[in-house]
Amino acid sequence: MSICRITAFLFLLLSSVGAPASDRLSGPVDAYVIGIVDGDTLRVRALVWLDQTVAVSVRLRGIDTPERNAPCALERDLAEKARARLEKLVFAGPSGGMVRLRQISRDKYGGRVVAYVDNSAGVSVGDVLLTEEIAQPYRGRHTKPVWCKTARP
Repeated sequence: MSICRITAFLFLLLSSVGAPASDRLSGPVDAYVIGIVDGDTLRVRALVWLDQTVAVSVRLRGIDTPERNAPCALERDLAEKARARLEKLVFAGPSGGMVRLRQISRDKYGGRVVAYVDNSAGVSVGDVLLTEEIAQPYRGRHTKPVWCKTARP
């Protein structure tokens, strides 16, 4: 079995311990940011057990940002601003790139987790994006915000 599979298995095992009904890990889990996917998703290497880490995509809980592949140019521009702001936020603070994940759960699509993310200064990056109106609250897929108010044919 490869080390990646073992690590992924350990992460899934540890994230389900004590919370099998809800598939949640309260955390906190410390992680290092290894990439920014878009304004509400990042890739991290999470410390899940002693010297064991796992690379995983993390969607910011409770927010939605514009999509990079949107048909509207305005939304694509806003998406880039959101991505750049998230990058700046997670690399800010005394230990830039270190974040803390809280209230971690599996994403409904699998392959990533959903969590609140605090930067190394203890600031909730999702709250900042909401306050700066770069993101909007996300309460489910049927409530996606409309970033471009253009007439559709």
